[in-house]
Amino acid sequence: MVDRAPAYRRGLELAFSEAGYRVEHPADMGRWAEAAGVRALVATCRSASEARRLALARARGTDTVAVALLGDDSPVAYREVLETGVESAVARDAALDRIVEVVGAAVDRRTVLPTEVARNLARGGQDDDSVEDEQAEWLRALARGATVEELAESVGYSERAMYRQLRQLYERLGARNRTEALLQALRRGLID
Repeated sequence: MVDRAPAYRRGLELAFSEAGYRVEHPADMGRWAEAAGVRALVATCRSASEARRLALARARGTDTVAVALLGDDSPVAYREVLETGVESAVARDAALDRIVEVVGAAVDRRTVLPTEVARNLARGGQDDDSVEDEQAEWLRALARGATVEELAESVGYSERAMYRQLRQLYERLGARNRTEALLQALRRGLID
C-alpha cells in the first residue's frame, strides 16, 4: 500500500487487516511485486503518470494486481487510469469497506466500478446524454472567444457558478478541459 498520508495509510491498513489481508508498505513496488503469490498493489494516483508507474510495477509480478486510489473520481479520471493497465480504481475518499471490496474484486480478477463510470467506458468515454441547447450555445460562445466572465454575465450566473456548470458539461463530454470540450463539441456537430 502506497500513500503519502500516514493517518490515511493507517486507516486503510486497519480495514484491510480486519478483512483478513496482510498489509505491507514496500519501498520498491516493482521488486515487491516479483515475489510469489497473489498480491495487490494499492496506491494513490493523482495523475495518469503515477498510474503508469503503478501498472509498470504490477507488470513485474505474474500474480500481482494493481488498484489505483483516485483523488479525482470523475469518469474521465477512471478511464485515464484504467487505460494505463491497472486492474481497478476507486475514489480515495470512498468508504473503507468500499475500498476493501474493490481490492478484493481485483484479486479475484473482477472489477467493481461506479455505474456512471462503467457506462462512460462502454461508450468509449463519450456521454450519451444530449447537450441542452443553452449548453451548446455556451460552447459556441467559448469557441468564438468569449471569456467565462462574459459568458456568466450573459446568462445570469456568477463567474464561479459558470465555472461549475462548464466543468460539469466538460465531464459529460468526456473532456478534461475547455480545449478538449470544444473538440468534442466540434466532433458532435454542436459547433462549427
